[in-house]
Amino acid sequence: EHEQQRHYDRLVEDYEAHYDDAASRTYRERFIEEPLLSGLKLAGSQVLEGICGSGQTTSALLSRGAAVTGLDISEHSVRRFRERWPEARVVRASILDTGLPDDHFDAVVVVAGLHHVHPRLDDTLREIHRILKPGGQVVVVDLLEHDREDFRVQMGQHWLGFTMDRLDGLLASGGFEGHRTRVLNPEPQARGPTLVMAVGHK
Repeated sequence: EHEQQRHYDRLVEDYEAHYDDAASRTYRERFIEEPLLSGLKLAGSQVLEGICGSGQTTSALLSRGAAVTGLDISEHSVRRFRERWPEARVVRASILDTGLPDDHFDAVVVVAGLHHVHPRLDDTLREIHRILKPGGQVVVVDLLEHDREDFRVQMGQHWLGFTMDRLDGLLASGGFEGHRTRVLNPEPQARGPTLVMAVGHK
C-alpha cells in the first residue's frame, strides 16, 4: 500500500490528465458509468467512492443526488479530490482499514482500484461489507484478466486484472450475497484491457 501511495503521489496529475480528457470522459460515461450506476438508487444515498483518486466517478454520483465520500490512501489524490469536489467529503485512509463506521453507506463503488490492492483482496471486501448498511450494494469495475505486463507496470498495478470467477469468489469471501459479474462491452476501437463489473449485496 505504501508503494501505491508513493506511486500515485507522483503521478496524480498525469493520471488525471490522461483519464479526464474529453474522449476519456465520453468513454467513461457510455461504457462504465451507465452500467455501473444503472442498478443503484443514488438520490439521497450515502455512497463511498473507494480508491477514488482525484474523483473520476464523482461527478456522475453527485449529479444523481448521492452524498459522496471519497477514500484514497494518496495524500496528493485526496488534496485534488477536495479541490475538485468541495461538495463531497473525502477521507485519507486505506481501503483495508477505512476507520469509517459500521453499517454507514448505502453503496460502495470501486472503479479501476481493486487491481492496486495487494495481497489482501479478501480483507478489502470484508471491510467494504462492514461499512455498508444491511441491504447495501458494492459495485466493482475493474480489468478483465489480461497479459499486458507493460500496461501493469505503467499503471502501477499489482494484478493483471481478474477473471469473473475470481471476482465472484472475492465477493463471496467478503460475505456478499446475490453477487453477479459481467463483462462490459467496450467501444470496438478501445485500447487497453476489457473491463468487468461485479455487484454484491449485504
